[in-house]
Amino acid sequence: MEKVKFYGKVRTRDSVMKRPYYVIKYKYPEDGEKSPYREKWIAGNASREFLDEGFLALFFALKNVERMYENAEALEVKFKVTVDNKAVVEDVKTVRIATEWPYSMTDRDFYDTKSYAKCAYLDHSDVLSGNVYPSPEATIGSNPRPLEYSIYSELFTNRIWTDSIAGLGYRRVLGDLMEKVGNKPYISIRATIEGYTPSEIPDRLFEKLEAYYTQVIKNTDRYTKGEVVLKSLGMKTDEAIRLIKEQEFTEDTFTDGELALLRNSLKRITDYTISHYDDLCSQDEENVGKLKSIREDIIAKSPLDDTNVMKLYKYIEELIDSEKKYGTLPYIRQTRLGGIIGELLGIPYIKDHMNYRVYDIRNPENLERYKDDKPLEIADIRGYIDEYTDPARLDGFLKKEGLDASVDRVIGMGLDVWDRKQRFRNEYMKTLSLVLALIAASGRILGIEQEDLSYLELPDFLSYHSRDAYMGMIEERRNVYHSYCSLMLPNLIRGVGDIDVIDIDQEEGL
Repeated sequence: MEKVKFYGKVRTRDSVMKRPYYVIKYKYPEDGEKSPYREKWIAGNASREFLDEGFLALFFALKNVERMYENAEALEVKFKVTVDNKAVVEDVKTVRIATEWPYSMTDRDFYDTKSYAKCAYLDHSDVLSGNVYPSPEATIGSNPRPLEYSIYSELFTNRIWTDSIAGLGYRRVLGDLMEKVGNKPYISIRATIEGYTPSEIPDRLFEKLEAYYTQVIKNTDRYTKGEVVLKSLGMKTDEAIRLIKEQEFTEDTFTDGELALLRNSLKRITDYTISHYDDLCSQDEENVGKLKSIREDIIAKSPLDDTNVMKLYKYIEELIDSEKKYGTLPYIRQTRLGGIIGELLGIPYIKDHMNYRVYDIRNPENLERYKDDKPLEIADIRGYIDEYTDPARLDGFLKKEGLDASVDRVIGMGLDVWDRKQRFRNEYMKTLSLVLALIAASGRILGIEQEDLSYLELPDFLSYHSRDAYMGMIEERRNVYHSYCSLMLPNLIRGVGDIDVIDIDQEEGL
C-alpha cells in the first residue's frame, strides 16, 4: 500500500457564490486527527506552474471526475494523494449549492475578471500585503467601495505617510504605499521597506536589505509580527542584525561594516527622537489645533444647509487639504514616535488601527461623528508597559548606548505618545466625518443616494459634473466593483500565482 502524502475532501465550487474554485480541505498524516484541516482554494483554470506535483495530480483528477458528472451543479470528492504524487479518488457526491448571492456570473466572466486582476498585479510586480502597517483591510475592509479607497489613499497612503516620518531620518519614498488588486487594498512591501530604512544608508546597502527583507516575507510569516524591517534601535536590534548577517534567502552577504552602519543609523534615529521629542510633539499639537480650528470655522458656516453644490465642493477641498497637512502628518508621526519608544521599551506592538469602516459614507454614524463633543475615553496602558518592560535591562541599554534618557523618561514618553495619538486620531476622524457629510449633502442636492455615491471617487467631488455624468460613472464602477467581488484574494501576494492558488490556512490570524 502506497504511503499517503495528504488527504481530505474537495468541493468543486464554493458554497456562497458558486464560483469555479476547488475548495480543498486537507491534512498531512503528521498533522494528527485532532488538528484542524488546512484549506486551499484553486481556481478552475489555474496555471499548472503554480501547483506542486501533489496538488497538480489532484487538479487533473478533479477535471476527469467533473467530465463524468458534467450535469452536476457541484461535486464533493473524497481523495488522497500518495507520496509519489498519484491522486486517488475515494468517493464522489453530487451537491446542490443554495445561494442568494445576487451577483453571480458565468465561469467565463469570472475567469476574465481574474485575468484583469492578475494584469493589475503585474503592473506593479511587487510583494503586496493586506496586513502590514497601516493595514488598510483593518480600516476600509477587503472590498472597499471606490469612495472609501480613494479617500483613504488621498489622506493616508499616498506621499503623506513618507512625508510625515522622513524628518526623523527615514528615506523618502516616491511611489505609493497602497495598491489595489481587484477590490482588495494592499500595501507595497518594497515601499514599506524603503520608507523605514534610514536615509543615510547608501543605495547599494538598501538594495541588499530590500532583497533580504522581501525574501524573509516570501518565505516566513515573520512579517505578521512586525519583526522584519528594522525601524529604530531597540533592545532586540542586535538579534535582528545577527539574523541579517546569517541570512539564507539571497546570495548577497553583509559585511560587518555594512551592519555597523545600519546599526549606527538606527541609533541616530532613536537618539534624534529622544532629544527632539518635546519639540516634535509641540509642533504636532499645534498642527492638530489648526485642523480643529479650520473644521470648526467651516461648521460655523452651516455648510450642510447650503444648496450650492460648488460651495460644498470648495469646503470638501479645503478640509481634505487641511486633513493632510494638519491631521494625517502629525497622526502618523506620533504613531512612528510610539513605535520607536515601544521598541526601546521592548513592548509588543499594540494594534489600534483606525475604527473599522470609518470611511464608509453608507454608515450614518460616520456622518455624525464630527458633532461628537463627549470627552474622549483613552485606555490606560501603564499596566501593559509594566508587564513587558524590564526596567533594569532598559536602564543598562540606555547607558550602554549613551542615549540621554532615564527609564522613567522613556516610560513617560510611551504613555504620553499613546494619549496624544488617540486624541489626534479622534480629530482626524471628526474631520473625515465632516467630509463624508458634505459629500452626502452634495448627493442630496443632485438627487444621488449615498449607496450610489459610494461608487464615486474623491476627485469627482473636486470638480463639477452633471448628474447624468455622475450616474454614468456610478453604473460603470458598480459593474466593475461587483465583478471583482467574485474573486478570492490572499492576504499576501508573493507572485501572480497567489491569485490562482490561495492557502487559507496561511491567512489565519494575520
